[in-house]
Amino acid sequence: MTRFPDYQAWEQAQAARKANPIGLFRSENVRLLKPVANRPKDVIPAGDQRAFYGHRRFFISPDDLDEFVDCSENGIWPRIESQGACILGLWTTVASTSPMEIVLLTGYHGPAHWEETRAVSEDAPDGCEQEVWTHSRRKRAQRTQLAITSWVRLMQRLATHI
Repeated sequence: MTRFPDYQAWEQAQAARKANPIGLFRSENVRLLKPVANRPKDVIPAGDQRAFYGHRRFFISPDDLDEFVDCSENGIWPRIESQGACILGLWTTVASTSPMEIVLLTGYHGPAHWEETRAVSEDAPDGCEQEVWTHSRRKRAQRTQLAITSWVRLMQRLATHI
């Protein structure tokens, strides 16, 4: 996932890639996204970068957007961030669709770390307060009910010196 300040910057990046192909891309899928939550941050600090990222897509009713965002921001995110994950952003496509597509990008230290954040036991894991854990479980169940469908792709970050 790449962010550009405007359309002209994206066009310049496309021209540079075509002029100097390095063979990393088999295909490209370009979709215009707009933020729907208090993330993404304007600048992602180095401390928020992770070795792996979960690229998750949800499809929900457009009528459920505010509730979906609330469940994420005020229920699920505080819990998984207390476990060391980093929410990078929550977006939807610029085009109005029904169902509405929601894109979530979250950083993890590795696949095992991602698995740890999936836990649904009654007891909070180390580093997470029981109250935060209980509230998160309730909001996670609520958000799950709002999702018509969902899938996640776990990706490893490429070296940045390419």
